[in-house]
Amino acid sequence: MKIPSLKISQTGLIKYFSNTSWLFLERVLRMVSSLFIGVWMARYLGPTNFGLFSYVNAYVALFAVVANLGIDTIVVKRLVKADSNTGPLVGTSFFLKLGASMLMLIICGLTSFLVTDTSDASLLILIAATSMIFQSFSVIDLFFQSKVLSKFVVFSNLFSLFLSILVKVYLLTSGASLLLFVCVVVFESIVTAVSLLYFYVRHGSFISDWQFDLDIAKKLLVDGLPLILSGLVVAIYMKIDQIMIEQMLDITAVGEYAAAARLSEFWYFIPVIISSSLFPAIVNAKNISLDLYYKRLQALFNLLFWLSVIITITVASFSSIIIDFLFGSDYSGAKAILVIHVYSGIFAALGISSAKWFIQEELQNLLFYRALLGAILNVILNLILIKKFGGIGAAYATLAAQASSSYLFNIFNKRTHKLFMMQSAVIISPFLKVARR
Repeated sequence: MKIPSLKISQTGLIKYFSNTSWLFLERVLRMVSSLFIGVWMARYLGPTNFGLFSYVNAYVALFAVVANLGIDTIVVKRLVKADSNTGPLVGTSFFLKLGASMLMLIICGLTSFLVTDTSDASLLILIAATSMIFQSFSVIDLFFQSKVLSKFVVFSNLFSLFLSILVKVYLLTSGASLLLFVCVVVFESIVTAVSLLYFYVRHGSFISDWQFDLDIAKKLLVDGLPLILSGLVVAIYMKIDQIMIEQMLDITAVGEYAAAARLSEFWYFIPVIISSSLFPAIVNAKNISLDLYYKRLQALFNLLFWLSVIITITVASFSSIIIDFLFGSDYSGAKAILVIHVYSGIFAALGISSAKWFIQEELQNLLFYRALLGAILNVILNLILIKKFGGIGAAYATLAAQASSSYLFNIFNKRTHKLFMMQSAVIISPFLKVARR
């Protein structure tokens, strides 16, 4: 049997590698700057104001997912297939996102008065939520993705990131109020939108070509509905803990939890980059043999598992020193939270690496169900554990939800049994080595 050719043109390979490299660079720079500026802000604002800042961002994030409409992947695919007349598709996507953003802004503002204790918190939420309107210009990002020109998007994002950093540093050194830091969130989204528009026009495209097509709109909304639900479930899964801590405890507890979570999740971009870089080789192996395909997949699991174990043990062992050094004594309550929360990274790494396997095996619908399991379990456990253990209870809830969705979920479906066995093999391997000794 003749093995299908896997040759890729050198020019095309360089083009895609360059495009991916720009995206990775932007992500790494954003994560590193987010950590250091975030730590500085946390020390400056203190647990109470930093907790309020984190709560505002978490609350708005739930509505931003719906405002995005879940159509990004669909739009990119259709732009790739489209001819030079991309105006109707880009325009329709923009007006859909703009309309959804305005609606979510209104709902976000109204509901904030129902769930928050103070008018100050509601005002901050309303200000931060206006950033959703400017995020409608992300359709230009999708256009550049379809043309494999993500460097323009990276330029825009880095420009807004550096301006945002400069503004935050100025605010941090000039005794600014929390209100101004929330305004910076909106400022960054405005700068990004303006930068994207600049590169879009410079590329030779024009906003005047954007048109609204009702038929395209209907198709995008129908196809995007499952992705909206999936994105909302993931957002609830990732952000609901901070919202529930505010409702059940106080805003200071949110600040301590947010500080611990920021450190615990900081390195999550590493398994994303490793998985994205190595998975093409894993997919190509399937064209040679299933045995090689699963050997490479197991090697990926092994690599990310041991990497996560090393990071987890290191952070957990020195959690007290790390919190004191980075955040100061005001955040002493974050120490015990970090010790528990950081172990979620082991299962997060397995979840990130296995997500691409689901897509490769055309089991994307199961990704939604596993996220749904994690979200439901997280909410239920938060209701039980936060009242009894505070922020530490929320950390236990996150750990249990992450382990259930990324690992235990795979035992309940025949199509994922092999994945469960592969993940189990790497998880129990340390215990087997100890037993042999």
